[in-house]
Amino acid sequence: MAWRFERSPRFERTFKRVHKKHKNECLNALDNLDTYHKALQEGAKPAQLSSLGFVNNEGEGAYAVDQRSGRDDDSRKVSAEIRLYFFPDDTEEALHVILIAGKDSQSRDVNEVHKFIRQIKAEREKTPKEET
Repeated sequence: MAWRFERSPRFERTFKRVHKKHKNECLNALDNLDTYHKALQEGAKPAQLSSLGFVNNEGEGAYAVDQRSGRDDDSRKVSAEIRLYFFPDDTEEALHVILIAGKDSQSRDVNEVHKFIRQIKAEREKTPKEET
Protein backbone atom coordinates (compact mmCIF):
# COMPACT_ATOMS: atom_id res chain seq x y z
CA MET A 1 0.00 0.00 0.00
CA ALA A 2 1.21 3.46 -0.78
CA TRP A 3 -0.91 5.94 1.13
CA ARG A 4 0.06 9.50 0.31
CA PHE A 5 -0.50 12.77 2.16
CA GLU A 6 -2.64 15.48 0.58
CA ARG A 7 -2.41 18.67 2.65
CA SER A 8 -5.12 21.25 2.06
CA PRO A 9 -4.32 24.96 1.84
CA ARG A 10 -6.54 25.37 4.92
CA PHE A 11 -4.26 23.03 6.87
CA GLU A 12 -1.19 25.02 5.85
CA ARG A 13 -2.79 28.25 7.11
CA THR A 14 -4.18 26.87 10.34
CA PHE A 15 -0.95 25.02 11.15
CA LYS A 16 1.11 28.22 10.95
CA ARG A 17 -1.29 29.99 13.31
CA VAL A 18 -1.66 27.17 15.85
CA HIS A 19 2.04 26.25 15.77
CA LYS A 20 3.03 29.76 16.88
CA LYS A 21 1.17 29.38 20.18
CA HIS A 22 1.17 25.60 20.68
CA LYS A 23 4.35 24.13 19.22
CA ASN A 24 4.47 21.01 21.43
CA GLU A 25 0.81 20.23 20.86
CA CYS A 26 1.29 20.49 17.08
CA LEU A 27 4.34 18.23 17.20
CA ASN A 28 2.42 15.62 19.20
CA ALA A 29 -0.53 15.77 16.78
CA LEU A 30 1.84 15.33 13.83
CA ASP A 31 3.49 12.38 15.58
CA ASN A 32 0.05 10.84 16.09
CA LEU A 33 -0.87 11.39 12.44
CA ASP A 34 2.41 9.73 11.45
CA THR A 35 1.54 6.71 13.62
CA TYR A 36 -1.87 6.54 11.94
CA HIS A 37 -0.27 6.81 8.48
CA LYS A 38 2.22 4.03 9.24
CA ALA A 39 -0.64 1.75 10.30
CA LEU A 40 -2.41 2.45 6.99
CA GLN A 41 0.81 1.65 5.14
CA GLU A 42 0.92 -1.68 6.96
CA GLY A 43 -2.58 -2.54 5.72
CA ALA A 44 -4.88 -1.39 8.53
CA LYS A 45 -8.27 -0.01 7.56
CA PRO A 46 -9.27 3.49 8.76
CA ALA A 47 -12.16 2.16 10.88
CA GLN A 48 -9.79 -0.20 12.72
CA LEU A 49 -7.61 2.69 13.84
CA SER A 50 -10.29 4.40 15.91
CA SER A 51 -9.09 2.18 18.73
CA LEU A 52 -5.88 4.20 19.01
CA GLY A 53 -6.27 6.42 22.06
CA PHE A 54 -5.52 9.64 20.24
CA VAL A 55 -7.85 9.07 17.23
CA ASN A 56 -11.39 10.46 17.28
CA ASN A 57 -14.07 9.52 14.73
CA GLU A 58 -15.80 12.75 13.68
CA GLY A 59 -18.38 11.17 11.35
CA GLU A 60 -18.82 11.24 7.56
CA GLY A 61 -15.39 9.67 7.11
CA ALA A 62 -13.58 12.37 9.08
CA TYR A 63 -11.15 11.66 11.88
CA ALA A 64 -9.05 13.78 14.19
CA VAL A 65 -5.91 13.13 16.15
CA ASP A 66 -5.34 15.11 19.30
CA GLN A 67 -2.30 16.43 21.11
CA ARG A 68 -1.99 13.53 23.55
CA SER A 69 1.33 11.86 23.14
CA GLY A 70 1.31 8.34 21.82
CA ARG A 71 4.97 7.93 22.77
CA ASP A 72 6.19 6.44 26.03
CA ASP A 73 9.25 8.68 26.17
CA ASP A 74 7.44 11.97 25.66
CA SER A 75 8.91 14.93 27.48
CA ARG A 76 6.92 17.62 25.66
CA LYS A 77 4.68 19.64 27.94
CA VAL A 78 1.25 20.44 26.55
CA SER A 79 -1.18 23.06 27.78
CA ALA A 80 -3.91 23.20 25.15
CA GLU A 81 -6.27 20.75 23.51
CA ILE A 82 -6.03 20.70 19.73
CA ARG A 83 -7.38 18.54 16.94
CA LEU A 84 -5.79 17.76 13.58
CA TYR A 85 -8.60 16.78 11.20
CA PHE A 86 -8.15 14.45 8.26
CA PHE A 87 -9.96 12.19 5.82
CA PRO A 88 -8.45 8.80 4.96
CA ASP A 89 -9.75 8.22 1.43
CA ASP A 90 -9.27 4.49 0.95
CA THR A 91 -10.56 4.68 -2.63
CA GLU A 92 -7.59 6.85 -3.62
CA GLU A 93 -5.24 5.81 -0.78
CA ALA A 94 -4.91 9.49 0.09
CA LEU A 95 -4.72 10.88 3.59
CA HIS A 96 -6.29 14.33 3.22
CA VAL A 97 -4.99 16.54 6.03
CA ILE A 98 -7.63 19.24 6.30
CA LEU A 99 -7.03 21.56 9.26
CA ILE A 100 -5.70 21.89 12.79
CA ALA A 101 -7.36 23.95 15.49
CA GLY A 102 -8.15 24.26 19.17
CA LYS A 103 -10.92 22.26 20.76
CA ASP A 104 -12.86 25.47 21.44
CA SER A 105 -13.85 25.67 17.74
CA GLN A 106 -14.52 21.94 17.35
CA SER A 107 -18.16 22.15 16.25
CA ARG A 108 -17.44 24.70 13.53
CA ASP A 109 -14.29 22.82 12.46
CA VAL A 110 -16.08 19.48 12.14
CA ASN A 111 -18.74 21.12 9.95
CA GLU A 112 -16.01 22.59 7.75
CA VAL A 113 -14.25 19.21 7.52
CA HIS A 114 -17.50 17.46 6.54
CA LYS A 115 -18.04 20.06 3.80
CA PHE A 116 -14.49 19.49 2.53
CA ILE A 117 -15.04 15.72 2.38
CA ARG A 118 -18.33 16.14 0.52
CA GLN A 119 -16.49 18.30 -2.03
CA ILE A 120 -13.80 15.63 -2.52
CA LYS A 121 -16.43 12.96 -3.06
CA ALA A 122 -18.44 15.16 -5.45
CA GLU A 123 -15.33 15.89 -7.51
CA ARG A 124 -14.53 12.19 -7.70
CA GLU A 125 -18.04 11.45 -8.99
CA LYS A 126 -17.64 14.10 -11.71
CA THR A 127 -14.27 12.81 -12.87
CA PRO A 128 -14.53 9.96 -15.37
CA LYS A 129 -12.62 6.84 -14.38
CA GLU A 130 -9.59 6.04 -16.54
CA GLU A 131 -9.64 2.71 -18.33
CA THR A 132 -6.61 0.52 -17.68
